[in-house]
Amino acid sequence: MKQKRMEKKPNVLFILNPERGAGSGMGLLEVAKCLDRNRYEVILGLLKNVPYEEAIVPPDFKKIQFSLPDLRGFFMLRFFIRLLLALWRNDIHILHVNSYGIGNWARLAAVLMRVPIIVDHWRGLQRINPKRRLICQVLGRFTDISLTISRSVRNHIAEQCRLPLDQFKINYVGIDCSRYQCGRPKDFVRRELGLPLDKPVVGIVARLDHWGKGHQELFPALAKVRRQYPVHALVVGGGRKQEEVQKKAVEMGLGDIVHFVGIRHDIPDMLAAMDIFTIPSHSEGLCRALLEAMAAGLPVIASKVGGMVEVVQHEENGLLIPPRDPEALAQALLRLLADPDWAKTLGQKAQAHVRKYFSLDRMSREINEVYDELVRKKLPHFYLGLTA
Repeated sequence: MKQKRMEKKPNVLFILNPERGAGSGMGLLEVAKCLDRNRYEVILGLLKNVPYEEAIVPPDFKKIQFSLPDLRGFFMLRFFIRLLLALWRNDIHILHVNSYGIGNWARLAAVLMRVPIIVDHWRGLQRINPKRRLICQVLGRFTDISLTISRSVRNHIAEQCRLPLDQFKINYVGIDCSRYQCGRPKDFVRRELGLPLDKPVVGIVARLDHWGKGHQELFPALAKVRRQYPVHALVVGGGRKQEEVQKKAVEMGLGDIVHFVGIRHDIPDMLAAMDIFTIPSHSEGLCRALLEAMAAGLPVIASKVGGMVEVVQHEENGLLIPPRDPEALAQALLRLLADPDWAKTLGQKAQAHVRKYFSLDRMSREINEVYDELVRKKLPHFYLGLTA
């Protein structure tokens, strides 16, 4: 017997930073897009104004602009006050925030306004100091579900914050696999970027805000590899340390083979220009760029850290290496360059693996199941088209 349907749907307020380079914010936007619009009303709380917002944020989503010039100090307090007003004026039923910094203020606001469901999305393996551990323990009591992007992140946060494992649910990143198989022809992209057409190109896609993505290990590895192969490298990404990273490459005598292209919005094209993808990170919850490279059919080399080992099966669909080990990275590159057929096979298996386990359809199905379960428990007066 079906229950009587209510016209009003539960609304969900997502707090996010709509910048292309902000991985956690863009990941949260993907979650928002996955929610079933027939059952949920999605509202986006945008922390900053960006000039290309129209190209990122779906126009049919209701938006609340917080317009913060910075996410520190006084501006955090201003955000907190504005969020309290937004929760009240829009009668918000569910709040979904990222775990970093501003998420604590958002969760506190939700507690004060008695928003019944708070979903917190954890993405990294950051070390949690005693002060933040205490904050997480207190606010964790009011958090119904904490979503994590990998099993390793779940275990790390639960241990660091001393929270029960059953409070967490794993929701692996999902990507539109078809998007990364339709880049422009390799030769066309290489000519545009000034890359050689007849030499192997090793690529990395990562922000240059710190050395933690492994650029410092990539350069000495390239210096060794170039003694045997005429290899070039394509470095995609920008950030505070871009100038410093470029200077490091030049100092190591790699200025002629390492090509920096900064922040790019045509990632499928950038991947099409590569022969091998590397992500030798020091720490990683789960790297979206890794999944994109695998979806593009590239052979990948990744550090054996965090959620990377939940994606890459060593010598089956990619290669895993120890973190902070340029020698291991060099040897992995040499193995792939020495056996192009094997490298191609690894790329094909990587592509099939991502299609099966990391698709948008899979992520969408799982996130809607999480929301449906929470609503049944916390907001039973909302009918979601389920049968009794």
